[in-house]
Amino acid sequence: MQENKNKQEEAFTVKAGLQLRCLSFFSAGVGRVGIRNNCAHCMTAVVYWTPTVGTRRYNIQGNSHIVIESESQTGQLIGEEEC
Repeated sequence: MQENKNKQEEAFTVKAGLQLRCLSFFSAGVGRVGIRNNCAHCMTAVVYWTPTVGTRRYNIQGNSHIVIESESQTGQLIGEEEC
């Protein structure tokens, strides 16, 4: 089980970035990452991938989560805003 977890961590590295009020990353398997919304209202996650990919925005309904394909080996949750 631990070996499997280490492989997932090698496949995607999340940088800590800002301490956000509602949103956080979680591991969702190789090549995928989850974004959790712990607030009751819809929030938009602002994620910076790399200079070549840029910034993406993802809407997450209140008290919910989404799972997305990683767009690069590293990602950083850089902001949140209401939908």
